[in-house]
Amino acid sequence: MNYSAFPDPAEPHFRFAASSSTNTAVSNISPNFSNQMTSSFFLSELIQHLMAYLKLSEQVQKLSNLQRSDAFVKQFQIAVREGKIEAVKLPGARFELPKQFKRRSGDGETYNKLARDMLFEVTPEFQAWFETIDAQLREGRASAPRIFLESIESGAVDFKVLAAHTRQQLEASFLKGQKLGSANRKTKARSKKK
Repeated sequence: MNYSAFPDPAEPHFRFAASSSTNTAVSNISPNFSNQMTSSFFLSELIQHLMAYLKLSEQVQKLSNLQRSDAFVKQFQIAVREGKIEAVKLPGARFELPKQFKRRSGDGETYNKLARDMLFEVTPEFQAWFETIDAQLREGRASAPRIFLESIESGAVDFKVLAAHTRQQLEASFLKGQKLGSANRKTKARSKKK
C-alpha cells in the first residue's frame, strides 16, 4: 500500500488517503480518538510501510548457506536487471560478504569481499524467488557433465542448450571485439589530429 500523505495527528479533523492498485480508500478519522492513539496508529502504519523495503546486506544474512553469499548477490543482480525485483543502488554503500575466500597462496589465509548495497521492495514474488534461490544455493554446486560426443549422444547434456550457450558466448565475444576496435579507431583518430 502506498501512502499519498501522512497527516498531522495533532489536527482534530483530517483525511487519510491510501492508494493501492485495486482501489483508493479515503477515511475520516473521528476527533474522539485521543492524539496518542492517532499518533501510535500512524506510527505503526509508517513502520509497516517502511518494512516493505530491505537492504541487500540484510537479506544476505537470511541465507541458509552464507558461503554462497557471492552467488546470491550475482543472482540478485540478474533478477534486478531482468525486472523480477525492483531495487535501487544505495550510493557509496558497500557491505562485506559473509563468505570467507581463501587465498591461492595455499597458506590457509582467508579474506572477505565487498559488494554494493541495494534497497529493494519485499513482495510476495520476491519471497518466492528468494526461497527458490536459497534452496538452489543450499544444495550446493552441481558439477556439469563433461561435454564429449558420448555425453551428447547419450542425452546427458542437451545439445540445443549447449548450442544456444555457445552462440551467446560467440556473440558476446564479437561485440566485445567490435567495442574494442571502435575504441582503438577513436584513439588513433585523436592521435592523428594532434
